[in-house]
Amino acid sequence: MRELTIKGFISSYVEELSYSGTSSILKLVKELDRNPRLLEPLVLHAILSGMPQRINEKNPIFYAEYIQMKNKISNETFLLENTAELPEKYRKVVEAYKYKVNRFENDNHTKLLMRERIVQIQYQKGITNYRIYTNLQLNPGNVNSFLKNGAANKLALDVVRDIWRFVREY
Repeated sequence: MRELTIKGFISSYVEELSYSGTSSILKLVKELDRNPRLLEPLVLHAILSGMPQRINEKNPIFYAEYIQMKNKISNETFLLENTAELPEKYRKVVEAYKYKVNRFENDNHTKLLMRERIVQIQYQKGITNYRIYTNLQLNPGNVNSFLKNGAANKLALDVVRDIWRFVREY
């Protein structure tokens, strides 16, 4: 699986936000009047992808914003390393990318925190791992690896939430 880049993330992000489902800068600039939340990701998309020359007469507000941000952002590396210097509306787009890139690490941290509480409740209520994976119809090896050894990568976050609900309500 290829690593997600900021350029690829922003391209797919503007596609998701657009009504037309495209990443074409020319088409998206026309859509800005109806879809103002597209402005910041579209400016970043134009900076990282290269802006068509005829944009300046299509939407002067967008073009002015583009020029202002283009002077601040020289490349992808600068964008990622100097996120704190960006205006908040642009920082949110970059933070969304960083969260998506690090989501597995974030999820693993959350799963390990939940595991601690699950193990405590298991001990208090006398719930065995067998009872958990049998009732929830889960893979015994993965559940045991997670609960005994803390192997967070063995279970998905949704499965850990299911285990959490089960032991709470048992």
